[in-house]
Amino acid sequence: MNAVTFPETLYMDRYMDSDDNILLRRREEAWKWKARLRDLEKRQATLKTEKLSVDEALVATKDFVSALQELEAEGVDGLDIAPDLPDVSLFLILSSTSTLL
Repeated sequence: MNAVTFPETLYMDRYMDSDDNILLRRREEAWKWKARLRDLEKRQATLKTEKLSVDEALVATKDFVSALQELEAEGVDGLDIAPDLPDVSLFLILSSTSTLL
């Protein structure tokens, strides 16, 4: 029996040519997910090393929620944001007033 051997490097782009629109859309979507995942992993590494105050954490949370809402508005699938999510700015106001008391 002959063994099937594979070279050490496989060039998968040779097999990517296709006129299938559904397949092309799924590939593009996967590329976007991978890019987003890389960005999130970088951000996670940064956040693990940063020490934030409560105010800074709330501002970062507000920015994160705003970014999610922008992605949802652009039609990015897979982001379920509860419509009854409280406005983060309220937390910022409460946090700043509590530090004044």
